Amino acid sequence: MPLPHPGRITLRRGGDGSVRISGEPDRSPHVVRATTALAQLKRLAEAPEAEPIDVQLVVQVSDAAGYARWRDARERTWRAEGGSFTTSGWPRRLPEGSRAAVLLPLPYGASTTAGAKTPRVIADPLFSTRPTDDGSTADDVALGLVAEWLRQAGTGTRPLRPAPPLLHDGTSERRVLDLGLIWPLPAASA
Repeated sequence: MPLPHPGRITLRRGGDGSVRISGEPDRSPHVVRATTALAQLKRLAEAPEAEPIDVQLVVQVSDAAGYARWRDARERTWRAEGGSFTTSGWPRRLPEGSRAAVLLPLPYGASTTAGAKTPRVIADPLFSTRPTDDGSTADDVALGLVAEWLRQAGTGTRPLRPAPPLLHDGTSERRVLDLGLIWPLPAASA
């Protein structure tokens, strides 16, 4: 695992003369949690008589401007699939300067290309929001979500064997977010 390095630090002077220091968010706690959870999942998947489920993690991220449309599209998709999941617990509006993300655990090898019908989730999805005033990017919100989902996945009854997540932030093509970790499965094509 690569060693974390300090990011760029910015000094800003407020209108009242105060100085504010800001920099890139510290990702190391999330990386440590994800590393620990991946090791636990690997142990569970390699246990005698284990029947692990291969999973492709997909993280979709939205900014505040596109959130309502994004949320409604996710709700329509889940209703069309029979309504096992819902966005009813998600905020109706996202505060300006925030991001929302949902992690979708999909069958490994299923088509996840943009424009294609998204396959049904095979485990519980996970939703999160995060303000961006600390310099957080789509990668940061995705990393926190992935670390927490991996931790929760290690407590299930059937072991999961995940591939590195695919990140879709709505502004670029999907891309692999390997986080510098060793994953049980190879990355799917973005």
